Amino acid sequence: MADRVRAGRSLKGAQPYVISAIATIMTMGAMAGSGIGAFLILPWVARNYAYLARPSALTLIDGGYAVVGCTIMGAVLLLI
Repeated sequence: MADRVRAGRSLKGAQPYVISAIATIMTMGAMAGSGIGAFLILPWVARNYAYLARPSALTLIDGGYAVVGCTIMGAVLLLI
């Protein structure tokens, strides 16, 4: 009866704990990377673009790329 209720197979042994640890580490790295991107790189880009009188949409696009890139780098670097 219990097997019919479950959708998919159950994980046994240490596999659920390993998957949970990897997900936690990736989440911590992504949070650290997004913080660096949002609070260090994005203001730097905004200040430089304001000095050059570039459009604010360009600032948001380039700053968004920096935040996404730092988020990915943080998640990957903490796995190593």
